[in-house]
Amino acid sequence: GNLSDALGMLRAMQNEGKGFEATESTFCSLLDANLSVSNLDGCLQVIREASSAGIAMNQVRIRRLVHSLCLQRRVEDAFWVFTEADLMEVDADVATCIDLIALAMQCHCPHRVPAVFVCISRRSYTLDVTSAHSLVRLLSQVD
Repeated sequence: GNLSDALGMLRAMQNEGKGFEATESTFCSLLDANLSVSNLDGCLQVIREASSAGIAMNQVRIRRLVHSLCLQRRVEDAFWVFTEADLMEVDADVATCIDLIALAMQCHCPHRVPAVFVCISRRSYTLDVTSAHSLVRLLSQVD
């Protein structure tokens, strides 16, 4: 299927005034479909649509998307999804934080990790030794 057509149909159904409301499940289904075929750009489009509709995605979907983005070293996109999830009051899980720390280390972008540190502190997550060492190293490089 075509994501643009699916999103267009979704908007049309909502605009018809017949009581159709997109829910978290609607957007999760679209996100799952795009994740299953590794269409990361489509996933980002779904997150944008859900966010503009005021619908928060769940932690599991956010985790899967951030993990996929990290594997592809899509730094801007991975940290954008992390930030967007935070704005939707969806806390990242510890695995997501570890993925982002590893990505920041690999791509030499320490300026990205303070937000991850705040998430870890807020949730009192315990990191493995390697991730904790990497986080401290990255934070020491931030101006």
